[in-house]
Amino acid sequence: MTQTGMAITKTLESILSNYRATIISDMLKAIGHEPDKLKRLNVTNLSVYFASPAHQQKMIKKLNEHEKWVLVYFTENHGRVSLRRLQNRLALALSDKFSWLDVQHQQSKTTPNYTKKRGNPILHDVLAGLAQKGIVFSENPITPSNSQKAVIDWSPGSTLFLSPAFKPYLAQLDLPELPPRTAVEPPYVRQGSPSSFIRNLIRLARFVQRRKKLSLTTQGVVYKNDLRDLADELSFKIDTGAGKRETDSGLLFFLRRMLREVELASQLGYDFSGDLTPNTDSDFRQLTLPEQVERCYNAWYKGRMWHELAQLRHYSSGVNQNNLAYKEFVAVRTAVLEYLPQYGQGWQILDNLVEDMREEEYKFLFNQRSFTGYYDWRTRSYTNETPYSGKNQYNASFQDIKDEKQGWSKVEADLINHIIAGPLYWLGLVDLGYEKDPGDDPLGHKPIIAYRLTEYGQWLINQGPKPEVQQAGEGTVIIQPNFEITVMGDMGDETLMTLDLFSQVLKEQEYTSTFKLTRDTVYAAQKLGWDIERILTYLEEVSHKPVPQNVRRSLEEWGALHERITIRRHLQLIDTAEEKVADEIASNPAFANWRRVTPTAFLTDATPRRILQALDEARWLPLRTKEGDTTAANSIIITDEGEVSFTQPTPSIYARGLLQDLTAETDHGRVLTPPLIKTAVNNISLDKVIAQLQQLHRGPLPPKLIIRLKSWCNYYGPASLQTLTLVEFSSTAVRDELLVDPELGEFLTQFEAHGRALAIVHPDHIQTVRTILKKRNVKIKE
Repeated sequence: MTQTGMAITKTLESILSNYRATIISDMLKAIGHEPDKLKRLNVTNLSVYFASPAHQQKMIKKLNEHEKWVLVYFTENHGRVSLRRLQNRLALALSDKFSWLDVQHQQSKTTPNYTKKRGNPILHDVLAGLAQKGIVFSENPITPSNSQKAVIDWSPGSTLFLSPAFKPYLAQLDLPELPPRTAVEPPYVRQGSPSSFIRNLIRLARFVQRRKKLSLTTQGVVYKNDLRDLADELSFKIDTGAGKRETDSGLLFFLRRMLREVELASQLGYDFSGDLTPNTDSDFRQLTLPEQVERCYNAWYKGRMWHELAQLRHYSSGVNQNNLAYKEFVAVRTAVLEYLPQYGQGWQILDNLVEDMREEEYKFLFNQRSFTGYYDWRTRSYTNETPYSGKNQYNASFQDIKDEKQGWSKVEADLINHIIAGPLYWLGLVDLGYEKDPGDDPLGHKPIIAYRLTEYGQWLINQGPKPEVQQAGEGTVIIQPNFEITVMGDMGDETLMTLDLFSQVLKEQEYTSTFKLTRDTVYAAQKLGWDIERILTYLEEVSHKPVPQNVRRSLEEWGALHERITIRRHLQLIDTAEEKVADEIASNPAFANWRRVTPTAFLTDATPRRILQALDEARWLPLRTKEGDTTAANSIIITDEGEVSFTQPTPSIYARGLLQDLTAETDHGRVLTPPLIKTAVNNISLDKVIAQLQQLHRGPLPPKLIIRLKSWCNYYGPASLQTLTLVEFSSTAVRDELLVDPELGEFLTQFEAHGRALAIVHPDHIQTVRTILKKRNVKIKE
């Protein structure tokens, strides 16, 4: 016997040892062998016989039609199938063709000799007949009462599997054609759109770019005001009502996290709670639509950006969505995605996928399924812990789950549903089918009944052909004089994606989209390589008409403004004190690679060390401003009148930058002027202006200068000069009593003077006060 034959025999011994001794004896008698008194010997003899090729060939010839209909379902399930699933599939496939298979019928006595019975056999009998032939066996059932293994009778267990000896011969059988597992088109369909996802992703990136920074709350979510603004810009519905926040819109939350993964934005920190800043160096916008979708798919599928468990209907707590997902979850997604290609093209029933994974990948989410239980004195019962109560590698807990069986249906099944109805649908890789109108599904967790891989899904999930870039359709593009671009009908994904590069979407409907050209959007496109001529040429190509003259003229003016400014990074600026020094440098061959940009300034890409060395050799002593030194201390001296003088012949570039908005150039040098100081104070504050000047000044600013600056900005405000009449009483106690006197109090106002009891009397009331005081025998001294 070969090593393979010996291994199969050992496996069969392990399987058959679980069967009742009387069943083993009956199996031996069925093949014409007299059983021994010892079960162990009978199992060994039967295993050797069932493993022999001669027995397999003999059994192939004895298979009847009923048994072949059962065996056909082992061809699609890797040689394993649950009894319940087999019952359901057979009932669905054969209900209109055969009456012999009553899958709901329960019979107390199952027999492998069902062909001798009158009438049609039940499924349990057919399975018993296959077991007697050594072709199909049952897994050992578990007795719930004591969790001890029970012996197997002719009645099948919950899971069935082909004999390892028979598997190689299955292909030789002339089996019935396997009924298709595809579904008819569901009543309600939602079509996935890769271009819609990418366009919304780029719009979100452009939103961040316009804001310069997208700040997040302390909880790591978008602020409510920004959420409202995003609802106006993105093409899907975002609920911004009371109590709603970013995480209530799964697609928006998914898009925001995707920005960092495809480098359309940068985010400080290891998690997703930091503020987002635009990344203009990303090559993402330059990719074709298939390349962009592929990069996003890989970022989700192979990365840690998304917490699927937190999106499920029965999720309770334990997942911090700002953190990266556990790296083990990549294997969870892989387990689901590897099953999708098995069902081919067309609409597929979700229940088939769920049942397949329940049977074959039961532990794909939680590898550890049982934990030490405890005795609950309140219910007087023993409680077994499940992975759904938070004891799992993800620390996630779920609600409304009584036991493990219910947990799988509410968590694993829902997780499979969300992976399809959430990320795969958002990315445009699947279409979704519903039994009834689902309405909005912001978290991607409403139950679907079927799904269908799109062209992009067949490519990325099923290794199908790569989609071609969709060209312009038969739609119409109209460029209007008000800078709006109206797209009607089907213009193709590539056209809409291109318009998104240099215009802002205003409104998007099923058959009509409206964009608008703005200076900011055109500027952003220019930085991506779309110059004005290219934009104008493209607009005329897609609209088949000349661009309106006012639009063309404005675009050309915007382009000229952009081209007027050139930003050069990592260059060194050398500024000379006098123009004649610059002339000497320009005539010196040692400085041939220095480019003169002003009468007194040069630019070069040489390193600071090389520059200093060259100037030293030419007998010039340079004053160097180091990178990051923006204080420019001791750079200037300002007189009481505001006249500015520099302490060095070549003052700091930062000092001149700060003074540029505060001083004017005169024949006697730079001078602080009231209009410029007022303008600066309106933009920042007087205290900050004084602080900036103090930062540059050598020593403290002159006190008279500070008074002058305050006076220019009306710091002291208006004043009122009046002549007052004061009355001084004999004591503060008397004064205070008279201040509240019903007759006199309304004419007196307390005047604060340390140690003196003074009160103010208005000139109009002096005579009245004098009269009242005389009545009270107060001697008045004028």
